[in-house]
Amino acid sequence: MSAVSKDNKIVNEKIVENATCTFCGCCCDDITLTVDMDKKVITKAKDACILGKAWFLNHVIEDKPIARIDGKEVPLDDAIDEAAKVLMDAKFPILYGMSDTICEAQRQCAPIMDDCGGTIDTTTSVCHGPSGMAFQGVGEPSMTLGEVKNRADFVMYWGGNPAEAHPRHFARYAVTPKGMFTPNGKDDRTVVIVDIRHTKTAGVADIALQVKPGKDFEDLLKWGEQLVKWTSDHSIYDNWQPVIFMPYFNSNSQSHDSVFLGIWPNASEQYIGLDYWVKNGTALLAKAPTIPVRAIDTWQWPISSPEGEPNVGAVRFADCKMKEGTTARQLFDAYKDFAIAARSTGDNLGRKMIFPASGAVEGDYDYVYSLYAQNVAALGAASDNYWANINGSEEDKALGALIDSCSNNRTYITHQLK
Repeated sequence: MSAVSKDNKIVNEKIVENATCTFCGCCCDDITLTVDMDKKVITKAKDACILGKAWFLNHVIEDKPIARIDGKEVPLDDAIDEAAKVLMDAKFPILYGMSDTICEAQRQCAPIMDDCGGTIDTTTSVCHGPSGMAFQGVGEPSMTLGEVKNRADFVMYWGGNPAEAHPRHFARYAVTPKGMFTPNGKDDRTVVIVDIRHTKTAGVADIALQVKPGKDFEDLLKWGEQLVKWTSDHSIYDNWQPVIFMPYFNSNSQSHDSVFLGIWPNASEQYIGLDYWVKNGTALLAKAPTIPVRAIDTWQWPISSPEGEPNVGAVRFADCKMKEGTTARQLFDAYKDFAIAARSTGDNLGRKMIFPASGAVEGDYDYVYSLYAQNVAALGAASDNYWANINGSEEDKALGALIDSCSNNRTYITHQLK
């Protein structure tokens, strides 16, 4: 077709519809290209993202010979014969590249390499080498982008930044499009980003977790040991008890991967210790393998304590509301009676009422109920014991009569540092 340009010149143009962009893994196949056939360049790339437009608009149609040997144009059959001879004479032939090669051509390359005993490599070995080795070793769960669009109601980006690397991934597949089983688009999906950086993708995610590179839970435990050693030189921390929690059963409202808890016997000792820490603990804090998300100050009423030596334990939290007219003291007394009755049946759990003060997230609750055990198995045994021996008892009914509701239940694995 022909078109008139801005300077009223007739331009010989060709429109290519449903072109596929191979710049990134999205492979968007709805691009409309406008090609200037005289200059042999692409002038427009409708519906392409900024990366796709740069990809297309920098391409030109080159009038190069279809086949050459030593830089000289030759018939295609001669070039094929020469290429076959080179491959068969090679001691270790390798086929590298093909990132921009059509699938049909790639399909022909595989048996050729088999015949000459060669190796196939791709340009992705430079940036995705470890991923490829993992696929070969343990396999890879996969799905099509169409399945993501139609079925995925939970999308996690791990170390990726599609907002800048794959700009149309959000709009075409993973976040906003309406699918067969996600008719409301983004409202039907939860999007999570885990990264060492705070990227543009984090602004789109429902939950954004920023982690320090090369760090994990074991690093946090090692840092905790350093902290305990540091505090052991100062008597003001003698009554301080540090515990690290690792989330295990959690709802989507949890946006962290560890909790550091410091328990003090009273506020006076707590703030003396805090004063010393603020003035002298900066260097040690900087070595912590974590990125702080929130710091919360609470006060708590211990209801019962488990017997035995502390080990790798478990703790369960719930956000609870008291029934109208009930005081915290009345509820605490009912918890005490319940705990005493439970202990008589073999129960060995610790219980606390926790009242968040500074830094807490506002919510429709009056206190946080804590149920904890010295080891993980004990929490399960206590649950069985409750349903077999405590449920429906007078103490259980009296306690239930004062509680309106409990929600947002979550369970952590606990590590006591001293």
